[in-house]
Amino acid sequence: EYKTAATLESFFLFLRDSVQLDVESPAVTSCKKCITSLGVLCHTCKTAWFDEGDVSRDGDSELLTDLRRKHRTRICSDPVAMESETVSGIKYSASEGLLCLNSEQTWRQCEDYKVMFTCTGQFCSECRTRWFDHDDPTGNGDYEVLSDLLTMYPREICPQPIAIEVQTVSGEPASSTSDTFLNYDATYGFACVNADQGSRSCEDYRCMFYNVNTCMLS
Repeated sequence: EYKTAATLESFFLFLRDSVQLDVESPAVTSCKKCITSLGVLCHTCKTAWFDEGDVSRDGDSELLTDLRRKHRTRICSDPVAMESETVSGIKYSASEGLLCLNSEQTWRQCEDYKVMFTCTGQFCSECRTRWFDHDDPTGNGDYEVLSDLLTMYPREICPQPIAIEVQTVSGEPASSTSDTFLNYDATYGFACVNADQGSRSCEDYRCMFYNVNTCMLS
């Protein structure tokens, strides 16, 4: 545990000097942000995808303030990152909420977007399930699909969990591996396809879901 901000910063400098860690990299910067109090380790989870707005004459809007107003218990108040993609699957990135104005597009109107947030802190510490490792990376890949897990463990997971966390069975966060994922969100679950990894197979993964407080499971 680190009692002062100075010793916490010294720790990152130690990592830079001893293992040549890029302390200014996006991953490390995100890790620093998600330390909400001294002594709390970096710990994040991903929400479901949200697609509230549709393309109108003005454009498409998926603003955090609007989404929080409707889904307050399903999105943390201060996400450390956000992912965005069109409903057709073309990926984009954004730091907070999304606003696309047709008037700013040179030759076409905005795509219809959906967004997913990465959260930390208290949001990722309440109402957690146990770890589930239903599949192994044999055959086509490793699939930890929510619908399958709900069928197998109906009293352990809410039908609509607010977030998901994935790591290898050895405890390495999925985001730290070099695997490419087909799905990683609280709506679908997790999927890693061996064919997408080049000459190797996916790691063996397990997942944990975060249930909303009002979901009473026994």
